Amino acid sequence: MPQQKDIVKIAIQMPGAYPQLIQLDQKKPLTAVIKEVCDKWNLPGPDNYALQYADGIQTYITESGRCAEDLYKGIQSSDSGVRCDSLKLLADVSTDITFAQEFISRDGHSLLVKIVEDAHEAPLIMTHTLTAFMELMDHGIVSWENLSSVFIKKIAGFVNAKVLDTSIQQVSLAILESMVLSSSSLFNEVKQEITLERLISHLQVTNQQLQTKAMALLMAMLQAGGEADRQELFCICIQLLNKTWKEMRATQEDFDKVDHHLHHLSADRDFFTSSLLSLCWSALTETKLYFTLFIAYFLSEIHL
Repeated sequence: MPQQKDIVKIAIQMPGAYPQLIQLDQKKPLTAVIKEVCDKWNLPGPDNYALQYADGIQTYITESGRCAEDLYKGIQSSDSGVRCDSLKLLADVSTDITFAQEFISRDGHSLLVKIVEDAHEAPLIMTHTLTAFMELMDHGIVSWENLSSVFIKKIAGFVNAKVLDTSIQQVSLAILESMVLSSSSLFNEVKQEITLERLISHLQVTNQQLQTKAMALLMAMLQAGGEADRQELFCICIQLLNKTWKEMRATQEDFDKVDHHLHHLSADRDFFTSSLLSLCWSALTETKLYFTLFIAYFLSEIHL
């Protein structure tokens, strides 16, 4: 038995036929609703018919449109449970481009931006919000450059935070990676907000997903940055390899190759050195694959 809140009365009209006043179960599949309407008018082939709004913008009603409208309302609910469930579902269905177009056409992505900028929600709700936002943006319907500085600072703040839910940080790192790769202006904004100290710290954790996202952001910054940025990141990578080789009993020839590049380091060398000395062998081995890929890119850009 459908809940009363899911039942609404609507009028349906068609040229040359008497209007119908029906009780619409909003949970019922749209095809089933159309079939019932066609049966009452004795119309064959319900697949050849569709419902269309009579007032306002007279768009056709689709399953994607219905779902987008429901979630658009759900994420604005005063009930935190409804908001959480709606955002979780939104994160799942936003991978579909047809749905994404429907939701974005309602300016739904702006609601997600506002949730992030306000930053009042619980960690789980924020995780669903960021995930849904990332899925919507991945379709390329909305430009990354439309985002405000406030939003960028909030996302960077999630990454820089020393105590925060790792799920939030993982999605935030992915969002920043996409920003960096989308335009040079966004790269510069992200670079100003994100500290290398925090990125390095994310590489030292035991959470491999967080490590992967942090390395992906470093790679994106490498690709988008200028020569000075690349040299700085290259020095980080060299020192990480230096630390690894020491624990692996590397040869003097290996050290000579590393030392050849260390003279490029600025005053940041002491910071990087102290950071690297705190790394344990297990942390290094867990990220070895990512560093190998990182070095491969550098070697294609810089002649040793």
